[in-house]
Amino acid sequence: LNRIEDLSWINTALYRIAWNNMFVAGRSSSQLQGISEESKTYTLNCEFQFDLYFRILLQVTPTMTLRGNLECVLDFDDSSKEASSLVIALHTYGREEDEDARKQLERLVLMENDLVHFEITQCTSSIVQKFWQLETALSLRQQMWPPDQAESSSTRLVAMGVIVRGSKAVFVDNAIHIAKQWQLAKEANILLAQCGVPIFLCHAEPQTVCSMFNDVRTSLKEYRDDVVQTVEKHMEPVSKDVHELESNTGTMLSGFTKDVQELKGIMRKLLQDMQQMIHHLQALRNIRNDHFSQQQPYRGTTVDE
Repeated sequence: LNRIEDLSWINTALYRIAWNNMFVAGRSSSQLQGISEESKTYTLNCEFQFDLYFRILLQVTPTMTLRGNLECVLDFDDSSKEASSLVIALHTYGREEDEDARKQLERLVLMENDLVHFEITQCTSSIVQKFWQLETALSLRQQMWPPDQAESSSTRLVAMGVIVRGSKAVFVDNAIHIAKQWQLAKEANILLAQCGVPIFLCHAEPQTVCSMFNDVRTSLKEYRDDVVQTVEKHMEPVSKDVHELESNTGTMLSGFTKDVQELKGIMRKLLQDMQQMIHHLQALRNIRNDHFSQQQPYRGTTVDE
């Protein structure tokens, strides 16, 4: 943490109380745990760790979607009756334009320099705490991706969310409770609800967090390998063109050097010819002067004398 002022609002007890009152009040700690006022007080130079925060380096295909990148982790059993409740889009929940969140994930095409951030937990009661992690990262975005640096000047945060493993019934109960409060959260100045970034609550496949990360790591490695292969594929003809250009340039320089040497020889010969011409002209001038002096009348005495 380099600039503590970036967390000046969410670092206050008042803001943490607003989160707890909005989402945790009226529910037992086994259902939802609030944000501890003491443990979440950040100080200068403290370090942060986030679960799944990545930037798209290169768009491998024009149809690379967020759902495609998360399928190895999320519970996408479309045949299940409860499937639509296992992925909830908080930013559109309860609105007229609300649609199946899975379709929203499918329509969210990932482009070069897009940012995606998901927190992952095994405990359904920790959802609010994980949202706090998202909120912290959102507030620190300009520190992590400075807009004045070329590498991050065009970055775009396209999606955030929490991935939860645990009882489906408990997840659905907590997720719907949070979704119903989400619109009210904007009025309470909850930054995550006001930021305009799509926010998702997702249920994960029944597996351990460790295997979750392994799946994600494998998926990202495959994506990285695809990026490398794509770059190498595009660079091969470029390298060939560069080699040919170097070869042609060498040939051109060799021919140019030969032409310059020949031109130097011609100029030397021309200089010699000019020097000889000047010498001949000087000789002719001397002869003319001698002849002219011999043709002049003798002016030593006059007739009268």
